[in-house]
Amino acid sequence: MVLLVVGLFVGALIVRTGDRSIEVIGSRESQRIDSIATPAVERAKAKLEHLFDRDPRFPAGVPSEILVRDLMRYVDNELVSPVEGEPDPYQFPDETRIDLNGDGELDNAWTYETDLDGDGSSELVAYSILMQNGADSDGDGTNDITLSDSDAEKAGNLVTRTGPARIEAIRGSRAECDIEGLEDENGWFSVSASSVRKNFQVNVFVENNNPANRSAAALEFQQDRQLDRGNKFGVWFRYDLFIHPGPQFNLNGAIHTDGNLVSWNDSLRFYLVSSPKSCIYTEDANTITLTQVEDTDGTILYQAQAISAGGDTERIDLFDSDDPPRATVDFSGDTDSINGSINNLTGFDDYTLNPLILYTEDILVSRGKQNDDDDHDGYGSYDVDGVRDPSWGQRQDNDPSDRIRNDVQRKPYVDDTYRADDRWGPKPKYGEEADDQIPDFGSNGQLIPTDRDDLIGLDAPPEFPQEVGVDGYWERRSYTQGLRLIVGQRLELGNAFDWQGGGDDPLNPIENNAHTGSRSNERRQLKTLRDNLAAVQATAIYHHNDDSDFPAACLATTAHPGTSGTLGTVARSTRFIDSPLTGELETNFLQGIGTNGWEFNSPGNETTAGGFASLINDSDDPLRRALTNLAYFAGDPDGAFPPLQDDLDDDDPVIHPYPQLTMWGDFSNLRRVIDQLDNGTSYANLSLADQTTLHTASCTLGMLARNIEVEENKRTTLEQDLIDAESEVNFGQALTQSIEGPKEIYSYISNQDVTDDDFDNEDLIRESGESDQHCENNIDSVSTSNFVNRKFRGSTLY
Repeated sequence: MVLLVVGLFVGALIVRTGDRSIEVIGSRESQRIDSIATPAVERAKAKLEHLFDRDPRFPAGVPSEILVRDLMRYVDNELVSPVEGEPDPYQFPDETRIDLNGDGELDNAWTYETDLDGDGSSELVAYSILMQNGADSDGDGTNDITLSDSDAEKAGNLVTRTGPARIEAIRGSRAECDIEGLEDENGWFSVSASSVRKNFQVNVFVENNNPANRSAAALEFQQDRQLDRGNKFGVWFRYDLFIHPGPQFNLNGAIHTDGNLVSWNDSLRFYLVSSPKSCIYTEDANTITLTQVEDTDGTILYQAQAISAGGDTERIDLFDSDDPPRATVDFSGDTDSINGSINNLTGFDDYTLNPLILYTEDILVSRGKQNDDDDHDGYGSYDVDGVRDPSWGQRQDNDPSDRIRNDVQRKPYVDDTYRADDRWGPKPKYGEEADDQIPDFGSNGQLIPTDRDDLIGLDAPPEFPQEVGVDGYWERRSYTQGLRLIVGQRLELGNAFDWQGGGDDPLNPIENNAHTGSRSNERRQLKTLRDNLAAVQATAIYHHNDDSDFPAACLATTAHPGTSGTLGTVARSTRFIDSPLTGELETNFLQGIGTNGWEFNSPGNETTAGGFASLINDSDDPLRRALTNLAYFAGDPDGAFPPLQDDLDDDDPVIHPYPQLTMWGDFSNLRRVIDQLDNGTSYANLSLADQTTLHTASCTLGMLARNIEVEENKRTTLEQDLIDAESEVNFGQALTQSIEGPKEIYSYISNQDVTDDDFDNEDLIRESGESDQHCENNIDSVSTSNFVNRKFRGSTLY
């Protein structure tokens, strides 16, 4: 019996020892596997870091999750394309991309082998990065797999397990706030009115090749990423932000500048965005960020500073989630970010950005704190230690550095101030990629290659209408989605109160030294701000639902707010009365009556872009000839962007656009368009901006033509009244009107001083390469009835 008990006891010990040994071996193997999985997570984090911070293709706005996915897939499709000549940055040399869900396309998933522990046995590592919050499994255009489906369904369609963790945190802290966390925007979740977040899920699988003790492990890691909409910032500056108010000046909310933040007045106060009880009160909505540029090796190439430059003390509110806010602190020379202090701007220029390099090369370079060496693609070495206060960011709580920090913000490359003209410039860069910058300075104004859809594309995919070219971005965006109101050049018609000879008319360019002392700027302002009563100007109206390629109508927009008798003139410019002679509604651009707000037919009296194109492509068509006359009458051949800069050493250097031509209105862009047409470019191959230039000029000519037609009808009526007059009174009235009526037309240009003052207009036009025929037609086309009796006159009133 004793032997039996001893045998059972020993057997139990042996079994337990064996089980424990197996458990220990398995645990050790599991730990080893986990240690192998960790580097895969780091690889995934590095790829996400590159995607958001270094990938030049990443847009400035909030991209769709499909676009983000394809950026990392490094594919070439209608949404994205690889960087030319660059290998896939998301595939490391020892990795292989794999098709994770068996759809025949490579996904954001990779495998590699590693012998991390050096035991001679390689482990297989596979990892993926998932970023979609939904999937369209049946291809009907609607996501039928969402975050609410089972994990198995989500995994099979590469959908993340959950949404961003931050969403729930915000909802928990301010449950009464109606944050649209469940209404995603292109796969991103709103965490506030100005910020969105997305969850990126990293899955890692590791299997060893040990036949004696085969084991496998899986690991899941999640990372949230946040992007800010444009409305986050109260101020966004590309250059140094220099704030020096006189009276009390308050700024609240988020601020960003690519240059230095410079304050110079104790009346300045930096408030938080709102009350702590507000739904938009978050730390992100209250940041003040300054750019810092780093090389790939971490070398600081430029570092913007927060500078108190006037010797005063400003006040900054600091963020805290508690109520009330943590503190309001002083911002002065003792607490700013530079080493030393600036008093009354002494030495301030050394810290400022070089504006010439910034606006021509898009490089941030300090004027005095940057060495001249060019070891970093245009950046010199920045003297970080000599500029930055070593205590900045290291002080105790309640310091300006708690709210002001260096952080990179993607520049909004969408071109919001220039036309969609398919030409390089004026901006030096359109994006982060090397081929997104102007090839060289001489390329300014040259046509962008037609294969650059990312710059000049108009045909965006229906599901991504925002993906249009960034050259003239907002004009292209409104072409595909909205309303365009394109205001044309104003054509000056001369002096309504008789032309003044000898170069004394207000329309004539300012004469050199025509001032006393140093007040030439006043003379120039008088010229620039003068509102000439005799003028015509049109606006073309487009809507994307009504043929974006052609105006739905022309709108007379010749307001006169700056002439003598301002109120009366404005009232007259919007007054449309029946002519007492012809019974027609009166729109008189020669006298400023009924010239603002009246709608006319489309250009050329056509209703489609195709019909208008046929007129423009025909060099003998009256509309084409009239536009050519206008272009050569008031357009400088060297005046369109970029205008020619004459060398002072040249014989008779002049300003471009040439003032003696453009005093009638600067139609230099129209001149360039006409030159393109004359050189064989068809209307269809013109840029969007060039086509609208033709539209607005045609509207202007058509409205003026109708005006002249009405005046000539008046003359015909008056001549008949003279014949039919039955009394001396009626005869006298008719005779007076018959004299005044035609004068409205002919007094503007018939005086030879218009073309003979100070220069030979016809000689200049001939020198520009056009035939005498156009020189002769210049005057005829705006002063005789031949101008009216052609097809282009068709802008009749509705």
